[in-house]
Amino acid sequence: MPKPTMPKPLDSLRDGDEFDVIVLGAGGAGMSAALFAAIDGGQGARVLLVESTAQVGGTTAWSAATTWIPGTHLAPQVNPDDTLERAATFL
Repeated sequence: MPKPTMPKPLDSLRDGDEFDVIVLGAGGAGMSAALFAAIDGGQGARVLLVESTAQVGGTTAWSAATTWIPGTHLAPQVNPDDTLERAATFL
């Protein structure tokens, strides 16, 4: 398996470059998906992780590495106005 080169701009990719998995978004979920695809049981896929901003982490980086999961029993402790209906509106 070739050693990954990170980071590099998209315009440095050549026509014909091939990847097994392309992940859009380098937030917590995207980085996890890319990592698991790359280490998949030692059969590592060739993964391209694409991020549109200058830094990785997405909203996870802005939220002290926490994850917003509306409707849990902990949600009211963080924000009493956090409801499934408001989450649906947001999404």
